[in-house]
Amino acid sequence: MNRNEEGRLILGLLSGRDPGLVREESLRTALDAIRRESRRRRVVRFTSLVGAPLLLGLGLFLFSGRESGRVAPIAQAPRPTAPAVTPSASGIEPIEDQELLALLTGKTVALIGPPGRERLLVFDASGRLR
Repeated sequence: MNRNEEGRLILGLLSGRDPGLVREESLRTALDAIRRESRRRRVVRFTSLVGAPLLLGLGLFLFSGRESGRVAPIAQAPRPTAPAVTPSASGIEPIEDQELLALLTGKTVALIGPPGRERLLVFDASGRLR
């Protein structure tokens, strides 16, 4: 109950009005205050129950996205373990890292991604991804 309501109730008590009316007004004012407080608590409870999981999900989404976009320099990237490929089974001959880089001489290359899941990007002379 705020000061205005208190002052109005005190004036009602001291004015000599019918005590029954003053009592009804006092009861109505108290019930209104209780309803407002109950409504406020429901809003706070609902906001907490909905807001906390949303903030947690948003935080996980934002921080998990940072990990996948990380750039690893070629010199520091751990060598990924590729499954053994037999030339007769696939018709493709595996080559070493140095042989691959020798084939791409003059091109801009980047090795990106988390360790063990790196991707090799090759850019042409204009800087566009090929």
